[in-house]
Amino acid sequence: MYTPGHADFIAEVERALRALDGVVLVISAVEGVQAQTRVLMRTSAKLGLPTLIFANKIDRTGARDGRLMAEIREKLTARAVALTSVVGIGTAGARTVERPLEEIGEFLADADDAFLVRYLDDAVKLDEAGYRSELARQDGFFAPPSLESVVTPLDPARTAALFTALEQLAEADPYIGLRRDDATRAISVRLYGEVQKEVIQTTLAEEFAIEVEFSQTRTIYIERLKKTGSWVQERQPDEGIFDWATVGLRIEPAAPGSGVSYGLEVELGALPLSFHTAIEESVRKRLLAGPHGWEITDCRVTVIQTAFFPPASTAGHFRTIAALALDKAIRRAGTEVCEPVNRFELDVPTDSGTRVLPRLIALRAVPDEPQVGPSIWRLTGTIPAGRIAAFEQELRGLTHGEGVFISEFDSYRPC
Repeated sequence: MYTPGHADFIAEVERALRALDGVVLVISAVEGVQAQTRVLMRTSAKLGLPTLIFANKIDRTGARDGRLMAEIREKLTARAVALTSVVGIGTAGARTVERPLEEIGEFLADADDAFLVRYLDDAVKLDEAGYRSELARQDGFFAPPSLESVVTPLDPARTAALFTALEQLAEADPYIGLRRDDATRAISVRLYGEVQKEVIQTTLAEEFAIEVEFSQTRTIYIERLKKTGSWVQERQPDEGIFDWATVGLRIEPAAPGSGVSYGLEVELGALPLSFHTAIEESVRKRLLAGPHGWEITDCRVTVIQTAFFPPASTAGHFRTIAALALDKAIRRAGTEVCEPVNRFELDVPTDSGTRVLPRLIALRAVPDEPQVGPSIWRLTGTIPAGRIAAFEQELRGLTHGEGVFISEFDSYRPC
């Protein structure tokens, strides 16, 4: 199965790999480990998939054997062992020779104490089947997009057709987020990176004959509650509130990543079901835009009081009153804006490390202690998602095109 290696499509990579029982990762014996190789290897490791690395082009000039193995261990995984050796590498007569599995016994014993005991026990005779069985045994939440851009058709008359086309794309690919602003009617798509924007633009042109342009990409922030807040909203004609309904709501913080939950502390039968539905719909819609304009999440909303006045009360009254009650409960609780933060891995040539590290810090990255190898610096840490595009543009110049940067969503943090 072919999967794209670009970091913008890491969600598609992971989704494709989830359908597999194992992975064969192809590496050129000449070019060695590429940036895309690291993306695929990292994802297969994350999913716990057994991975076999296959080196091709062993008959090409410049093909490497021992040095390629060292590169694999340095850039992909230290837990790598050669199952074959190559005779005549770099020549037209190059061929592989299978290594006796007994030669990898120490490699297997390092990873498993039970096998180590068997391996060191002179009374236990391990045959090739035993080594092969042990080798097989040992081998044996995608984050939401953090970027958003408004998409507009070059022909305004095709706005409705554009929204329909994007709905089809979003239905086929759940990693494409789509929304339409109720006030401005602007159409926005949520993205993992700039390359994904280009792919959507091309797809719309080729498959739907719709030419579009995108606004500048912006980071998607969220709002989280500072504390618990509650409010009971009633009909108050003297304040211009004429709706025949009473709704009391409590909103409280929940665990990061838990989303929005909704519950009742009133009897379900105390209101007609349609009124309960109206309250919940109003609450969920209102949470899409908090005091700072971003979605409020990781919270629990509870209905704590209700009353209706037949025959005057309507579902529309409960929608309005619920929104007012929630606004005031949120105001009491307070919110803070949080930005998406990615965890990153970065390999740069040793002579570039001192240039790259200050730029990361200037972009508000929080790097861990560098791992300095003989030829590369390996840097890990966190960086605001909104700063990644700028860093990737600088990285090529800072490392003479040799830097390899991989990141994935980690969490939302106050900014």
